Amino acid sequence: MLTEIKKYLLRYHLAILMLCFGISAYADKNYESYQEALQLFEQADELQAANPDSAKASYQKAANRLEYLIQKSNIKNGWLHYNLGNTYFRMDELGLAIYNYRMAQKYLPYHKDVSHNLQYAQSLVTDATEENTSSRYALTMEYIRSIATPIKVLLFIPLYIIVLLLFITPIKKRFPAFYRWIGFAVLLPITILLALSSIESTKGIIIKDSIIAKKGNSLVYEDALMSGLNKGCEFTMLEQRNEWIKIKLIDGKEAWIQEDGARIIK
Repeated sequence: MLTEIKKYLLRYHLAILMLCFGISAYADKNYESYQEALQLFEQADELQAANPDSAKASYQKAANRLEYLIQKSNIKNGWLHYNLGNTYFRMDELGLAIYNYRMAQKYLPYHKDVSHNLQYAQSLVTDATEENTSSRYALTMEYIRSIATPIKVLLFIPLYIIVLLLFITPIKKRFPAFYRWIGFAVLLPITILLALSSIESTKGIIIKDSIIAKKGNSLVYEDALMSGLNKGCEFTMLEQRNEWIKIKLIDGKEAWIQEDGARIIK
């Protein structure tokens, strides 16, 4: 019996060691890919003037590595999106650049370089885009939305209970009104922001040029706009149906577009 227990413990420790080694090796591989992407980006910058074709190829390789880290490795990091946005901007992929700057802003809401690059890219868009992109409220809401839902629930419930307890009779007797109102003034806005973060509208960005907007979710419908939508145009997503999404532009116009022509900020 003792021998069996020893064998079990040995297998258990070996499994833990293999798991730790695997995680470490996985992290090292991701770090190497990230460093390679940065080196390819710098190499492309150096080649840009003398050999634009080679520069474009290096930018594409850098973008591929960063996309792999984000999509396949499922790494959520503002700097990955920021550097990917810079890479796409150099490639004249304005829509993908703005999308990644927006994603970077979720994790780095007050970083000046992210905001500056986003605003500059937006200034080059030929279609109307969202206004007030760097307002304190918008940035704060983006940051709160980036927090995982279970964590927001764990924060919301105790805060909500505390706000209610501030005005229950036993608590009122123990704490003077002044301190209760201060607590109420501090906790209530936080509680409301956590609640609002779950019902904020979903935003998206056009990533292809000359996207034809339709009046319905099929190519058989009439065109909804006089001209196509271009890369970088931002919108609010109203509905998703099959491979189509219904969008609302800043001027209030609504239309349907095929989803492969846009990226949704999640």
